[in-house]
Amino acid sequence: MLGKPHPEQGRIEECLRAARPRLPGWLLEAVGNGGPRGMIIASAQVTGPKNRTRLTSLSGHFFINGNAKRCRFFFWSSMTINLADRLWQGYLAQVAAEYAQLAPAERSWIAVELNQIADLQQELDGLFRRGDGPAVCRRCRGACCDCGKNHFTLVNLLAFLSVAERSPVADFNLPCPFLGSKGCRIEVSRRPFNCITFICDGILDPLGEAGYDAFRELEGQLRRCYLNFDQRYAGSSLRGLLIRGERLAGRPFLKPPAVRLD
Repeated sequence: MLGKPHPEQGRIEECLRAARPRLPGWLLEAVGNGGPRGMIIASAQVTGPKNRTRLTSLSGHFFINGNAKRCRFFFWSSMTINLADRLWQGYLAQVAAEYAQLAPAERSWIAVELNQIADLQQELDGLFRRGDGPAVCRRCRGACCDCGKNHFTLVNLLAFLSVAERSPVADFNLPCPFLGSKGCRIEVSRRPFNCITFICDGILDPLGEAGYDAFRELEGQLRRCYLNFDQRYAGSSLRGLLIRGERLAGRPFLKPPAVRLD
Protein backbone atom coordinates (compact mmCIF):
# COMPACT_ATOMS: atom_id res chain seq x y z
CA MET A 1 0.00 0.00 0.00
CA LEU A 2 1.63 3.20 -1.15
CA GLY A 3 0.83 6.81 -0.41
CA LYS A 4 -1.77 7.73 2.19
CA PRO A 5 -3.08 5.00 4.51
CA HIS A 6 -6.41 3.52 3.50
CA PRO A 7 -9.36 5.12 5.38
CA GLU A 8 -10.12 1.71 6.91
CA GLN A 9 -6.46 0.88 7.56
CA GLY A 10 -7.15 0.19 11.24
CA ARG A 11 -9.51 -2.63 10.32
CA ILE A 12 -6.95 -4.03 7.89
CA GLU A 13 -4.31 -4.06 10.64
CA GLU A 14 -6.73 -5.92 12.91
CA CYS A 15 -7.25 -8.56 10.21
CA LEU A 16 -3.49 -8.97 9.86
CA ARG A 17 -3.03 -9.45 13.59
CA ALA A 18 -5.84 -12.01 13.68
CA ALA A 19 -4.53 -13.89 10.65
CA ARG A 20 -0.86 -14.16 11.56
CA PRO A 21 -1.17 -16.71 14.42
CA ARG A 22 -3.05 -19.08 12.10
CA LEU A 23 -0.22 -19.25 9.56
CA PRO A 24 2.53 -21.91 9.91
CA GLY A 25 5.63 -20.63 11.66
CA TRP A 26 7.96 -21.35 8.73
CA LEU A 27 5.86 -19.21 6.40
CA LEU A 28 6.59 -15.76 7.78
CA GLU A 29 10.02 -14.35 8.33
CA ALA A 30 9.04 -10.82 9.28
CA VAL A 31 6.22 -8.34 9.38
CA GLY A 32 7.41 -5.23 7.54
CA ASN A 33 7.29 -2.18 9.76
CA GLY A 34 4.56 -3.46 12.06
CA GLY A 35 2.80 -0.14 11.59
CA PRO A 36 0.13 1.29 9.32
CA ARG A 37 1.44 -0.38 6.16
CA GLY A 38 1.28 -3.83 7.78
CA MET A 39 3.31 -5.51 5.02
CA ILE A 40 4.14 -9.21 5.29
CA ILE A 41 7.31 -10.54 3.70
CA ALA A 42 7.21 -14.21 2.76
CA SER A 43 10.25 -16.31 3.52
CA ALA A 44 12.58 -17.51 0.75
CA GLN A 45 11.35 -21.11 0.96
CA VAL A 46 7.92 -19.90 -0.10
CA THR A 47 8.84 -17.56 -2.93
CA GLY A 48 12.11 -19.03 -4.15
CA PRO A 49 15.47 -17.27 -4.58
CA LYS A 50 15.46 -13.49 -5.08
CA ASN A 51 11.69 -13.24 -4.85
CA ARG A 52 10.74 -11.65 -1.56
CA THR A 53 7.15 -10.92 -2.43
CA ARG A 54 5.34 -8.51 -0.15
CA LEU A 55 1.76 -9.36 0.71
CA THR A 56 -1.05 -7.30 2.18
CA SER A 57 -4.10 -8.44 4.05
CA LEU A 58 -6.15 -7.97 0.89
CA SER A 59 -3.97 -10.28 -1.20
CA GLY A 60 -4.18 -13.96 -2.00
CA HIS A 61 -1.15 -15.35 -3.78
CA PHE A 62 0.02 -18.61 -5.30
CA PHE A 63 3.73 -19.38 -5.22
CA ILE A 64 6.02 -22.02 -6.70
CA ASN A 65 9.32 -22.22 -4.87
CA GLY A 66 12.71 -23.38 -6.11
CA ASN A 67 11.68 -27.02 -5.74
CA ALA A 68 8.53 -26.45 -7.76
CA LYS A 69 6.35 -27.26 -4.74
CA ARG A 70 3.13 -25.34 -4.49
CA CYS A 71 2.10 -23.31 -1.53
CA ARG A 72 -1.36 -21.79 -1.57
CA PHE A 73 -2.63 -19.65 1.27
CA PHE A 74 -5.42 -17.16 1.77
CA PHE A 75 -6.08 -15.50 5.08
CA TRP A 76 -9.11 -13.40 4.32
CA SER A 77 -11.43 -12.93 7.25
CA SER A 78 -15.06 -12.00 6.80
CA MET A 79 -14.00 -8.45 7.63
CA THR A 80 -11.51 -8.16 4.74
CA ILE A 81 -13.94 -9.86 2.36
CA ASN A 82 -16.63 -7.35 3.30
CA LEU A 83 -14.18 -4.47 2.88
CA ALA A 84 -13.13 -5.67 -0.57
CA ASP A 85 -16.75 -6.06 -1.60
CA ARG A 86 -17.66 -2.56 -0.38
CA LEU A 87 -14.74 -1.03 -2.23
CA TRP A 88 -15.61 -3.00 -5.35
CA GLN A 89 -19.27 -1.96 -5.33
CA GLY A 90 -18.25 1.65 -4.81
CA TYR A 91 -15.83 1.60 -7.73
CA LEU A 92 -18.39 -0.04 -10.03
CA ALA A 93 -20.96 2.64 -9.20
CA GLN A 94 -18.44 5.44 -9.62
CA VAL A 95 -17.23 4.26 -13.03
CA ALA A 96 -20.82 3.68 -14.22
CA ALA A 97 -21.77 7.21 -13.22
CA GLU A 98 -18.73 8.68 -14.93
CA TYR A 99 -19.34 6.65 -18.10
CA ALA A 100 -22.92 7.92 -18.27
CA GLN A 101 -21.57 11.49 -18.42
CA LEU A 102 -19.14 10.88 -21.29
CA ALA A 103 -19.64 12.66 -24.60
CA PRO A 104 -20.74 10.49 -27.56
CA ALA A 105 -17.37 10.94 -29.25
CA GLU A 106 -15.59 9.59 -26.16
CA ARG A 107 -17.89 6.60 -25.98
CA SER A 108 -17.22 5.96 -29.66
CA TRP A 109 -13.46 5.95 -29.04
CA ILE A 110 -13.95 3.44 -26.23
CA ALA A 111 -16.12 1.19 -28.41
CA VAL A 112 -13.57 1.11 -31.24
CA GLU A 113 -10.72 0.26 -28.86
CA LEU A 114 -12.77 -2.42 -27.10
CA ASN A 115 -13.63 -4.08 -30.42
CA GLN A 116 -9.94 -4.31 -31.27
CA ILE A 117 -9.19 -5.77 -27.84
CA ALA A 118 -11.97 -8.33 -28.24
CA ASP A 119 -10.62 -9.46 -31.63
CA LEU A 120 -7.07 -9.83 -30.32
CA GLN A 121 -8.23 -11.76 -27.26
CA GLN A 122 -10.19 -14.16 -29.46
CA GLU A 123 -7.04 -14.74 -31.51
CA LEU A 124 -5.03 -15.44 -28.36
CA ASP A 125 -7.70 -17.85 -27.20
CA GLY A 126 -7.48 -19.61 -30.56
CA LEU A 127 -3.74 -20.05 -30.00
CA PHE A 128 -4.44 -21.35 -26.49
CA ARG A 129 -6.85 -23.94 -27.88
CA ARG A 130 -4.51 -25.04 -30.67
CA GLY A 131 -2.02 -25.92 -27.95
CA ASP A 132 -4.70 -28.01 -26.20
CA GLY A 133 -4.94 -25.39 -23.46
CA PRO A 134 -8.17 -26.63 -21.85
CA ALA A 135 -6.65 -30.08 -21.26
CA VAL A 136 -3.40 -28.60 -19.91
CA CYS A 137 -5.36 -26.40 -17.50
CA ARG A 138 -7.41 -29.36 -16.29
CA ARG A 139 -4.24 -31.29 -15.47
CA CYS A 140 -2.92 -28.49 -13.25
CA ARG A 141 -6.44 -27.89 -11.92
CA GLY A 142 -6.48 -24.23 -12.92
CA ALA A 143 -3.77 -23.11 -10.48
CA CYS A 144 -3.10 -19.94 -12.49
CA CYS A 145 -6.71 -18.86 -12.08
CA ASP A 146 -6.23 -18.79 -8.31
CA CYS A 147 -4.13 -15.65 -8.83
CA GLY A 148 -6.82 -13.55 -10.48
CA LYS A 149 -8.18 -11.45 -7.61
CA ASN A 150 -6.79 -8.15 -8.88
CA HIS A 151 -6.71 -8.79 -12.63
CA PHE A 152 -10.07 -7.23 -13.59
CA THR A 153 -9.36 -3.72 -14.90
CA LEU A 154 -11.18 -0.56 -15.88
CA VAL A 155 -10.97 -1.71 -19.51
CA ASN A 156 -12.82 -4.93 -18.68
CA LEU A 157 -15.51 -3.03 -16.82
CA LEU A 158 -15.96 -0.65 -19.76
CA ALA A 159 -16.48 -3.67 -22.01
CA PHE A 160 -19.71 -4.31 -20.06
CA LEU A 161 -20.79 -0.70 -19.56
CA SER A 162 -20.36 0.10 -23.26
CA VAL A 163 -23.09 -2.40 -24.17
CA ALA A 164 -25.30 -1.62 -21.16
CA GLU A 165 -24.53 -4.90 -19.37
CA ARG A 166 -23.57 -5.58 -15.79
CA SER A 167 -20.27 -7.25 -15.10
CA PRO A 168 -20.43 -10.67 -13.39
CA VAL A 169 -20.95 -10.55 -9.64
CA ALA A 170 -17.59 -10.69 -7.85
CA ASP A 171 -17.31 -13.28 -5.07
CA PHE A 172 -14.41 -12.30 -2.83
CA ASN A 173 -14.67 -15.54 -0.89
CA LEU A 174 -12.84 -17.10 -3.84
CA PRO A 175 -9.15 -16.70 -4.76
CA CYS A 176 -10.41 -15.21 -8.04
CA PRO A 177 -13.78 -13.49 -7.61
CA PHE A 178 -14.87 -14.52 -11.12
CA LEU A 179 -14.31 -18.27 -10.88
CA GLY A 180 -17.32 -20.53 -11.24
CA SER A 181 -17.94 -24.25 -11.07
CA LYS A 182 -16.94 -24.56 -14.74
CA GLY A 183 -14.08 -22.09 -14.73
CA CYS A 184 -13.99 -18.40 -15.63
CA ARG A 185 -17.36 -16.63 -15.68
CA ILE A 186 -16.11 -13.89 -18.01
CA GLU A 187 -16.19 -14.58 -21.74
CA VAL A 188 -12.90 -14.56 -23.64
CA SER A 189 -13.40 -11.19 -25.36
CA ARG A 190 -13.82 -9.38 -22.02
CA ARG A 191 -11.36 -11.26 -19.80
CA PRO A 192 -8.53 -9.39 -18.07
CA PHE A 193 -5.25 -8.91 -19.92
CA ASN A 194 -3.25 -10.93 -17.39
CA CYS A 195 -5.61 -13.88 -17.73
CA ILE A 196 -5.85 -13.99 -21.51
CA THR A 197 -2.09 -13.58 -22.05
CA PHE A 198 -0.94 -16.19 -19.53
CA ILE A 199 -0.30 -19.09 -21.88
CA CYS A 200 2.27 -21.37 -20.30
CA ASP A 201 5.07 -23.31 -22.01
CA GLY A 202 3.08 -26.52 -21.71
CA ILE A 203 0.61 -25.02 -24.17
CA LEU A 204 3.02 -23.18 -26.47
CA ASP A 205 5.75 -25.86 -26.73
CA PRO A 206 3.67 -28.16 -28.98
CA LEU A 207 3.10 -25.24 -31.36
CA GLY A 208 6.84 -24.77 -31.95
CA GLU A 209 8.65 -21.53 -32.69
CA ALA A 210 5.80 -20.31 -34.88
CA GLY A 211 3.48 -20.55 -31.87
CA TYR A 212 5.82 -18.50 -29.68
CA ASP A 213 6.21 -15.89 -32.44
CA ALA A 214 2.45 -15.63 -32.88
CA PHE A 215 1.96 -15.27 -29.13
CA ARG A 216 4.57 -12.52 -28.78
CA GLU A 217 3.04 -10.57 -31.65
CA LEU A 218 -0.53 -10.84 -30.36
CA GLU A 219 0.48 -10.12 -26.76
CA GLY A 220 2.35 -6.99 -27.85
CA GLN A 221 -0.59 -5.69 -29.87
CA LEU A 222 -3.00 -6.35 -27.01
CA ARG A 223 -0.75 -4.70 -24.43
CA ARG A 224 -0.58 -1.56 -26.57
CA CYS A 225 -4.38 -1.45 -26.70
CA TYR A 226 -4.65 -1.61 -22.92
CA LEU A 227 -1.92 1.02 -22.58
CA ASN A 228 -3.97 3.33 -24.80
CA PHE A 229 -6.54 3.36 -22.00
CA ASP A 230 -3.82 3.88 -19.37
CA GLN A 231 -2.66 6.99 -21.20
CA ARG A 232 -6.20 8.33 -21.54
CA TYR A 233 -7.81 7.57 -18.17
CA ALA A 234 -6.46 7.90 -14.63
CA GLY A 235 -8.34 4.78 -13.50
CA SER A 236 -6.87 2.45 -16.10
CA SER A 237 -4.05 0.15 -15.02
CA LEU A 238 -3.07 -3.46 -15.58
CA ARG A 239 -2.72 -3.68 -11.80
CA GLY A 240 -6.49 -3.95 -11.63
CA LEU A 241 -9.51 -1.90 -10.63
CA LEU A 242 -9.29 -2.55 -6.88
CA ILE A 243 -5.67 -1.45 -6.59
CA ARG A 244 -6.08 1.50 -8.93
CA GLY A 245 -9.24 2.64 -7.17
CA GLU A 246 -7.47 2.68 -3.83
CA ARG A 247 -4.65 4.78 -5.24
CA LEU A 248 -7.08 7.26 -6.79
CA ALA A 249 -8.62 7.79 -3.35
CA GLY A 250 -11.95 9.08 -4.67
CA ARG A 251 -10.64 10.92 -7.74
CA PRO A 252 -12.32 10.22 -11.11
CA PHE A 253 -11.51 7.07 -13.05
CA LEU A 254 -12.35 8.49 -16.49
CA LYS A 255 -10.40 11.73 -16.35
CA PRO A 256 -6.94 12.16 -17.95
CA PRO A 257 -4.12 10.90 -15.72
CA ALA A 258 -1.79 13.32 -14.01
CA VAL A 259 1.43 11.77 -12.70
CA ARG A 260 1.22 7.98 -12.69
CA LEU A 261 2.48 6.09 -9.64
CA ASP A 262 2.39 2.67 -11.31
